Amino acid sequence: MKKIIGFLGSPHVEGNTGIMVREALRGAASRGASTKLVVLNELNAKGCQGCMGCQGNGGHCVVKDDITPLLEDIYEADGVVLGTPVYMWQMTAQLKTLIDRFFCYLDVKGGYTTHLGAGKRTVLVVAQNNANPDSFKVYLESTRDMLGFLGFPVEKLVHAWGVAAPGDVKSQPEPLRAAFEAGAALAR
Repeated sequence: MKKIIGFLGSPHVEGNTGIMVREALRGAASRGASTKLVVLNELNAKGCQGCMGCQGNGGHCVVKDDITPLLEDIYEADGVVLGTPVYMWQMTAQLKTLIDRFFCYLDVKGGYTTHLGAGKRTVLVVAQNNANPDSFKVYLESTRDMLGFLGFPVEKLVHAWGVAAPGDVKSQPEPLRAAFEAGAALAR
């Protein structure tokens, strides 16, 4: 059975990003995967401390907080869904804190390869209020590249725009369909 973990970077669990992340997990479950939703805003989390402890122990973060066991769960997962609304032209602080901790997966001495082997199949889910789908194109491309470097090659970017109020995405069938299909694809 495939294991898919979804990380919600929005503080609004029932907001547009949360709806799309849950839809991706529903798609994965429809293919028989076990799924887990992590609401990052509910965690006691520290940012990367730059201590380099992970570089001497095979890629395991030495910081002790609520993120540490989730980083270990990622090693066992077959796929990851990362979800964020656009805040101040980029991902939320909640998701950025998690992604900074992904440094533990890099083998710096090994030439910046990843301890994740071939990497973790990844879906990136993004919601934005701005109605122009290209408003944050450069940032989203950069985020995709950064995730790939860290060992999380993004197979699908699910993007909804013009979604201001919680639940607005429910009136846009395309991002919901794309999220479901992307989650189902992770479970294959």
